[in-house]
Amino acid sequence: PPPPTPPPPTRHSSSAASDVYKRQAQYLPAAERNQLASQVDRLVIPALLRAVNGGEERQIIDISGNSLQDFSFPTWFLRTLHDTRMPGKRVVLQWPAWAAREQLKAARRLIDELSPQGVQFSVSDINADPKSLELLESLKLQFVTLNRELTRELETEPQRMDTIREIIRHAEQMQVLTIASDVPTSGDLAMLWRVGVKLVSGAFIQETPRVIGQ
Repeated sequence: PPPPTPPPPTRHSSSAASDVYKRQAQYLPAAERNQLASQVDRLVIPALLRAVNGGEERQIIDISGNSLQDFSFPTWFLRTLHDTRMPGKRVVLQWPAWAAREQLKAARRLIDELSPQGVQFSVSDINADPKSLELLESLKLQFVTLNRELTRELETEPQRMDTIREIIRHAEQMQVLTIASDVPTSGDLAMLWRVGVKLVSGAFIQETPRVIGQ
């Protein structure tokens, strides 16, 4: 039988963590282009972990493609978990699908090194492209996050629902849960739940981005 559905993770639920995450999101694209994103991660992640520690919910922490290539990142991350007293089982590390495709061996190495400590993993910006769907088989993931464009204007773009169904079908075969990111309206949310999305995130639900269960 399939394993029981785990409690949903939360992305940066405190206001302090939300402020740190916004700063990370602001600078990360430019840093990624200049091969500096791993340094940004190392500045931001400790502050995020300190801001969200003390509860029981698991937290989604976004990392850059540069950190996937950084062989010292797993050791640094484990030391940071220890220093911030954050249990590994409360952390979901997430990186973009394009980075996972380009750095597949590095992603596998990161998962192999951190999963024994209870850390779980997600890939963001997933669409129905075959190369994206192959990641579900190539990596030991617990979550995938849909490309944001797929979850917008569903009432006027119903063909997107077929794409989402295809992604969910592949994810369920690998016992991976699907997250819809930044769902703009309650109508879109209702359509996503009907099609089988169990976890959603979006500013319309709360002021700060948050992942909730059905």
